[in-house]
Amino acid sequence: MASRRFKFTVCRTKALLRRVQSNLLLSVCISLLRIRVTQLTLPVYCRNVRLPTFGMLREGLRAFALDQDRQTVTDETKMRIALGIEPASAALSKLFQKSSRRFAAYSGLGNHPLNGGYLIWSEGDLVHRIDEGGRITAGRPYFCIVVYKDGTLAAQACQFTPGGTERTWNIVIGGRNVSPDVHLALSGPELVRDGKPIDPYSDLAAASDHSDLRHFICGPYPALTDLESGKPACDAQGNPKVGDYCMDELTVDSRKRGAAIRGDIVVLQPLMRDVDGRDYTVSREALLKALDDKSYAPALNLRQLEECRRNHERGRYWLNPQDMVLHIIYRLSPYPHHFLALRADDPGVLFDFAISGWSNNGGSDPFTIATDLAAAGFSQAILGDNGFDISHHVCCKSTGEGTDCDPDDMVAVLPPFQGRDLLAGFLVYVDGTEEDPAVQSFTVVPKSQDAEREDLVIEA
Repeated sequence: MASRRFKFTVCRTKALLRRVQSNLLLSVCISLLRIRVTQLTLPVYCRNVRLPTFGMLREGLRAFALDQDRQTVTDETKMRIALGIEPASAALSKLFQKSSRRFAAYSGLGNHPLNGGYLIWSEGDLVHRIDEGGRITAGRPYFCIVVYKDGTLAAQACQFTPGGTERTWNIVIGGRNVSPDVHLALSGPELVRDGKPIDPYSDLAAASDHSDLRHFICGPYPALTDLESGKPACDAQGNPKVGDYCMDELTVDSRKRGAAIRGDIVVLQPLMRDVDGRDYTVSREALLKALDDKSYAPALNLRQLEECRRNHERGRYWLNPQDMVLHIIYRLSPYPHHFLALRADDPGVLFDFAISGWSNNGGSDPFTIATDLAAAGFSQAILGDNGFDISHHVCCKSTGEGTDCDPDDMVAVLPPFQGRDLLAGFLVYVDGTEEDPAVQSFTVVPKSQDAEREDLVIEA
């Protein structure tokens, strides 16, 4: 079959452009694992979190987890350890040792046990957060990529009912229990359905399927000023303290949150509560620098800003010089994303994509990805993972070297941010034969990382 060209538009903020030359791990790249699925090459889900789990919880902007004693943990690494997440090599070694299949690649897939709105069904097991149980038992369907045991792939609305034995679940599609026929089903926010891109910026119901507002919009991240002393705020190590400007207000004010997503003008006071629960303000200089870092452009006045809104021009603001009130039209957030896609003209093939970058500074956004996928002829697609956890690894052994491929033989063609190793799950792919491989890997790494907006083309 002739190769196809898939175009994806990526963005970089000025902050990323200033840093990427000295830290190539922030590079915006795109990777594709093209998997031909048959009865012999069914992908395997490897869970790497202890169940039942509350996953990653949020209180405003504050992320935390509960350990086994229901104590709050806020440190990023300690949260993952508290949830029973092991290093990737340890989790994958257990899978590799108990299976005779030839594993050729894997991608990170951690959202499902950690974030609301996600689940995975695998041979009777249902992986999800505890608080997802209400939606499941109410019968609200999940849009899933479904892998059937005969190798058929489909995107379908799925429901789940208790099975005949303890802790097993049935998967129900079209009112029928199809558990005997299904191997795996993975849910995720819809990107493309029946060839049409889903726009969560105009459809707030679609936006509600996403777990983090910062996957949509990109706000300034200024250095903070202590409200009481008026001095620059510092963290426990004495470093300048920075924070998501007024993002706490958007998380609790549904009206402002909706306006931010839609591209309306949002008015923000110069006061915010950070994840530590304390109130801060910002200096004018710090806020202007933070806006420039995220590639925002100033408007001359409110009249011009309103004209920008009417023209659907995002990434503009006006800062009142008297009272420091910020009027802002949020720009779409450039973010690392992992997504799974199907093509009607290529049945039996699963496309596993990942766009790397730096959260809120480099990558793409859900609607741009959806638009690019639909334009490239993909019929169905869902988001899988986001942020620093996305990764693609492939086996560095050739097919002819034998049947074994240890986790140590897996090489990152798109590594997780800063080598992050504590991932909550993996989608592991099984290879075919040397004459007929089932897994192909493609990666595009731009030679330069100096464009704020760029089209990356991957041939597969």
